[in-house]
Amino acid sequence: MLSGAIAALAVVSGLSMSPPVTAVRRAGFPGRNGMIAFAHDEGGGPVVDVVKGDGSLPKKLVRSGADAPAPSWSPDGSKIAYVRATGGSGEIYTADARGKHEMRLTNNHVSDSAPAWSPDRSKIAFVRHGGGSSEIYVMDANGKNQVDITNTADADEDDPAWSPDGSQIAFSSQSHGEGVMPIEIFLMSTDGSNRHAVTGGGADSKPDWSPDSTKIAYQGTVGDQPPAIYVMNADGLNQLALTSMHVDFAPAWSPDGSKIAFSTNRHDNAFDCQIYVMNADGSNQQPLTDEVGVIDRHPCWQPITR
Repeated sequence: MLSGAIAALAVVSGLSMSPPVTAVRRAGFPGRNGMIAFAHDEGGGPVVDVVKGDGSLPKKLVRSGADAPAPSWSPDGSKIAYVRATGGSGEIYTADARGKHEMRLTNNHVSDSAPAWSPDRSKIAFVRHGGGSSEIYVMDANGKNQVDITNTADADEDDPAWSPDGSQIAFSSQSHGEGVMPIEIFLMSTDGSNRHAVTGGGADSKPDWSPDSTKIAYQGTVGDQPPAIYVMNADGLNQLALTSMHVDFAPAWSPDGSKIAFSTNRHDNAFDCQIYVMNADGSNQQPLTDEVGVIDRHPCWQPITR
């Protein structure tokens, strides 16, 4: 039964080995803990909802329709970037913190996904799916000057997350090859240079930086075990599993560094997903959303800096 749940959630969590339109990424920018944005789907197509860190005041923020809306708060919490299904492809949009003043940033015949803000709010990294591979691009926050910074035709790059100190971008990479190739987390300079792996041998993805840039939370899979939430030092050392025995994915640090939100499946229905919150050491795992028959996934925590 567990293998069936893993197979079902491979679709909704972005665990597929093919290059689908996937999810997240971004970083836990420092500040006070604000609203948690997440993808919410009751069967009528995904929207981006927000909720307080204690589960109160849930409300719809923006419509999406994309397989993975991938909400990403700006470092000051004043804007949110996300993916909307537009004309048969996924495109990057931004809106203010109330879901107003939406602006389309990309316009392509291929799909764009996984927006991630730079710490100074001037740039957004994202993933472009096309040409036989997925690449990480960087553009100005208004959508101009889109540049491919990975440019690796023999691999699929995904899940960019800009370090809060502005020095590096973490991302996941899966080389093309025969059979199931490992998915590894890499670091690179913000221009795409100096790339190097910090995990290896399994299926590791969805990196998310701690607010002080010293640690990375990520979704890791070892052997036949279900995906779990891990934390490691930014150099890849001291990898520690925080969850186990469930299908847990897509971690997101709180801006104050004390907690981690994540997506999980803890109902008997394999197609349900909930948002949970735990302490940064893995203790006190509590549901933030818990509706039956609903898919809630890919949280991102709003930093409050004013």
